[in-house]
Amino acid sequence: MSRRSWLAYLVGLGVLAAGCRTAVVEPPLPSGWVELTRPPAPFAALYRLTCCGQRQLPTVVRSAAEVLSVSVSVPPGGVAWEAWFDARGGVARVRGDRCLFRLPAGRVALPGGAMLPIEAPLWAALLAGRLPPGMAPAEGRPGWLAGSAGRGLLAARCAGEPARCLEVRLQEAGGTEMVVRLDRHHGRVPGRLRATAGSDRVVLELVEWGPGPALTAPAWLDWSPCPT
Repeated sequence: MSRRSWLAYLVGLGVLAAGCRTAVVEPPLPSGWVELTRPPAPFAALYRLTCCGQRQLPTVVRSAAEVLSVSVSVPPGGVAWEAWFDARGGVARVRGDRCLFRLPAGRVALPGGAMLPIEAPLWAALLAGRLPPGMAPAEGRPGWLAGSAGRGLLAARCAGEPARCLEVRLQEAGGTEMVVRLDRHHGRVPGRLRATAGSDRVVLELVEWGPGPALTAPAWLDWSPCPT
């Protein structure tokens, strides 16, 4: 989908919404929207993950620079699944195995087989309530920003003071659209993210958020690939 077609699609969403609701006027972009495009500071966060037939799983996410670490626990057994994303791509391991699963490029994987069509640095930015650089107001679509994101096009609906992301739509070229709705904010940080991509549904509910240190690669990154 070209950028022009993508913007036309956003305008179409507004027309449909106006047809379903009476006299709806979308608010303009908040004055501080540019702040949303600043790189997020390193962070560590605890979430409750609902996905793939499992509910409220304790999930720790750490992010620093271009690195993202995710660990999911299944009580009472502790950490059952871990993933590491860096410039080389992503790998994951499952409790009890001594081998690694290589993850598809440009995807954030979750236990149970869910795959979000988004690159790890962008996913980390959304968790922090941020957007990538280069976003700009979408013509003819008040309250929306549009720009490129990796191999796709990104649109974000923003509002509030401080400026917050409320909805994000990511469209890959010829691929599945991913929709993320963000609410229950703490400042700019969303307290809940609900992501939909094809048949995959993922919900992250924030429990605790704080600044994080630089990340050190875990020793298990040296393990051999799992047999296919």
